[in-house]
Amino acid sequence: MKIVFSFIAVAAFLLVTHSHTFAQNKGTVIYGKVISFEESFPIEGVSVAVKGASNATVTQIDGTFSLTVLPPDKILVISGNEYQSAEVTIAANKTAYEIVLQRKSNSQASVKNSLLPSTKFQITTVADSR
Repeated sequence: MKIVFSFIAVAAFLLVTHSHTFAQNKGTVIYGKVISFEESFPIEGVSVAVKGASNATVTQIDGTFSLTVLPPDKILVISGNEYQSAEVTIAANKTAYEIVLQRKSNSQASVKNSLLPSTKFQITTVADSR
């Protein structure tokens, strides 16, 4: 009787842990490239982070990045020392982004989704009056 009970307990444990592992979402890998608006060249060393989360990465020498995002993640924050920061909404069905940053001396940064080449978003920054 103890053997049957042990077998049932082990089978139930394996079923529960397998179902839990299977149900976990591994996230989606998004890819992108960050380029300079003024010079149209890739920007290395720009931080790409998920707003409100701990996952982040830095762009490579060719301006590219990849980052795993989970379903509740909604916004990417892109920032570099010499460039205006930008926020990009993570679309549910898009995995490739092209982000164009302007230098800090300018007051705008533009973001373009590479899957919709004709769509361009303007992000305006407001100077702090302190």
